[in-house]
Amino acid sequence: AYKLVSFTRGPAHPIMLVDPSSAVEKKGAFAQAHLWVTPHADDERYPSGEYTPQGDGSVGLPDWTAGNRNVAEEDIVLWHAFGVCHLPRVEDFPVRV
Repeated sequence: AYKLVSFTRGPAHPIMLVDPSSAVEKKGAFAQAHLWVTPHADDERYPSGEYTPQGDGSVGLPDWTAGNRNVAEEDIVLWHAFGVCHLPRVEDFPVRV
């Protein structure tokens, strides 16, 4: 068995320090909750969707959980969001043309 202890305060708190209408907020909406649970789906691999740099933030964990899909008796994926000590920049993403 495992025990997941997520923090609600301090450096591990996943809080977005950006304007709510910004692109960063829209693409990083998964960071507004510590824990997400979804039924397994092969096409749901990344918390912000498949193409985060090119996307508009409309695909990802908030969208997938909005459907309130059943997780009982299913293979599930537990998504644990935690704080980061590195603020990502544009040059951190491998944008391919």
